[in-house]
Amino acid sequence: MSNHEVENSHWNNIYKIGGVAALCAVLVGVIEILINFTPGGNAVQENVLDWFMLFQENWFMGLRNPGLLNIILNTLAILAYFVIYASDLHTAYCPYAALA
Repeated sequence: MSNHEVENSHWNNIYKIGGVAALCAVLVGVIEILINFTPGGNAVQENVLDWFMLFQENWFMGLRNPGLLNIILNTLAILAYFVIYASDLHTAYCPYAALA
């Protein structure tokens, strides 16, 4: 195997990670939408005690309502954007790739 082939295989692994991250980001977004339609998915907490009571009743919703799924979604999106920038697009369209 030449040096170029080894380098390309490493980049292919990075591209696969970015693709999986993008698909997972879409999946997390769809899950977030579906949770909003469930009973209690749009519950609004008035004060800190309400947040703690919700967390004690249902740990997932207690973490989800302050934005847990949004944090996961944005983390996955950062990985996907990094792969877009790291791809060959950054050589041809550098300003647009950097903007992303």
